[in-house]
Amino acid sequence: MFKKMRILVVCLMVGMLLPVSGFADVRSLDGRPDTQTLKVGFNGEKLKVLYNIVDARTEAEKAADLERGSLAGPAIVFIQGHSQRPSDAYKFTNDLALKSRSGLVVIPVCDTPYGAAGEWRGDRGKDVILMEVVRYLLAQQNIAVDGYVPICELPVEIKGAAEDWDQVDGISTKLNFVGWSHGGLLVRRFASAYPNAITGMGQVCPAGFEDWTCGMLGLLTNFAGEAIHIGGASLAGCYVGDALAASWGITKGQVGDSFRGFASGMVHCKPARMFRHIKDMMDCAILADDSNLPLGAIDAVVTVFGRKDTVISPYQTGVADLDNPTDEEVAAFWQRFYPSLVGSDTRLTLKILAGNHLTPLPNHDLISDEVLKGLGQLAECADGQ
Repeated sequence: MFKKMRILVVCLMVGMLLPVSGFADVRSLDGRPDTQTLKVGFNGEKLKVLYNIVDARTEAEKAADLERGSLAGPAIVFIQGHSQRPSDAYKFTNDLALKSRSGLVVIPVCDTPYGAAGEWRGDRGKDVILMEVVRYLLAQQNIAVDGYVPICELPVEIKGAAEDWDQVDGISTKLNFVGWSHGGLLVRRFASAYPNAITGMGQVCPAGFEDWTCGMLGLLTNFAGEAIHIGGASLAGCYVGDALAASWGITKGQVGDSFRGFASGMVHCKPARMFRHIKDMMDCAILADDSNLPLGAIDAVVTVFGRKDTVISPYQTGVADLDNPTDEEVAAFWQRFYPSLVGSDTRLTLKILAGNHLTPLPNHDLISDEVLKGLGQLAECADGQ
């Protein structure tokens, strides 16, 4: 009798544990990730770097990656919008981690570089600093970036890092870069600078598709108009919290960068550093095409515009009816901005979706699906389509 009871109890316990072990193999994340800080030295100045790492991989996936010697797909690097902080748009970046083949997203942000050598100031310096930070953060996870070739002889000194931090003997990965707004332009910069390491580009409401006749002032005028537009739309669409979070993020970024630039300019007698945030805005207003940011072979480019975006207008695509782009209009878009990729094996995806410049926040689920599909990195799609 007691023996049968013991068997029954054991069976019940096993039955209760089976669902737990099953759920253990399902990816999950706990809300907003914690933002971490690094201090780096580059081009004769010290800069602050903020970052998040969103790792949604299960223990089983991590073990499989280690045994295979590679991730299940390229690690994703997300480049934030102008002056946003790493945890801004966290619902979108969490989606990217949860839904992507690799399950791993790195989100680095740094102050505007404005060091001694002028050629490495602004976004050009970010090309160097942020890639080195990405490599460092992945190395801490025993992951090396495959195909990386340095573009600058100036070192990036990461405070507290061991001298041999880049000696990784575990997992290797290529990278997919995804960016929002100014980050969408930076994505093209990175892909142009590191063609052997970056296999996919995702651009959401991206800068770089307009030749601003008034330069930075034209961009700022559009931004002011969009801020008013977003304010009204957020009330109507019940995403006031997202709008306030984005506004607070850009405020923190601008104030922080300006304050540290002012302090650095005063301490080192470099007055120009006090206005480095102006350089950051100027870099956001450039037109990017094959003439200034050429690309090598790349697997996929997906570019997403918000239908009601008045900062980065979807009409820059050349599409007349945003609800019904023609094949000819889409082909003309790629021929204008990415002519070297037309006729190649690169998967080219242009989407004009619902939303404004804030669309990665309230529409994070839709946008993340479209970006990952375009990159061929949506985990549930067996063929990557």
